[in-house]
Amino acid sequence: MTRVVGLIGGPVHSANLLIRSINYADIARMVTTKDFEGMTKLLCQCGQELQKAGAQSLVLCANVAHKAADALEEHSGLPVLHIVDSSAEKIVSAGHHRVGLLATRAVMEEDFYKARLIEKFGLEVLVPGEDFRERVDGLIFDELSKNPIAKEAKDHFHNAYEELVQRHKVDCVILACTELRLVFNDEDFTVPTFETTGLHARGIAEWALLEN
Repeated sequence: MTRVVGLIGGPVHSANLLIRSINYADIARMVTTKDFEGMTKLLCQCGQELQKAGAQSLVLCANVAHKAADALEEHSGLPVLHIVDSSAEKIVSAGHHRVGLLATRAVMEEDFYKARLIEKFGLEVLVPGEDFRERVDGLIFDELSKNPIAKEAKDHFHNAYEELVQRHKVDCVILACTELRLVFNDEDFTVPTFETTGLHARGIAEWALLEN
């Protein structure tokens, strides 16, 4: 979560930020045990701390953390610059409609992410099969933290990507997990592919420039 103010063009300027860093192991544990109430409580507490420190907006630097976005806005009184919006706006402007979603299990299955893509932006959202969804969190939290990442782990994500393209006939794919860029190279993409981390960062910068 961050405050972005006073971002002015020029070689010596940088964003004015308030940062509340959380041990992601705590978030990962809550996600894998489906303790979303606990995750929301933790994030709302952090949001209130940043609001009291003078933040003008909040940013969640993880896709799955956006399950708490609505509660965070309510408890802090600040807007959350939502990661879905940054990606979906680019997808819609590029003329895509049928979207494949690769992410943690909660992002692929819970309504908080897919519903925003569908209801706010009119997109059709497809996800890989249940076998992949059941094991994806273990792959992300255990295998993708290793160096080097095992080829077998990468293959699971490549196969899921191709399932979306070949079986579900999506016209683009969203990589909605920060670690997924570690398992794909640009040449692996067979349809337009949108990586949420970079698009979110750009959206935050654009917001800062518009606000100031």
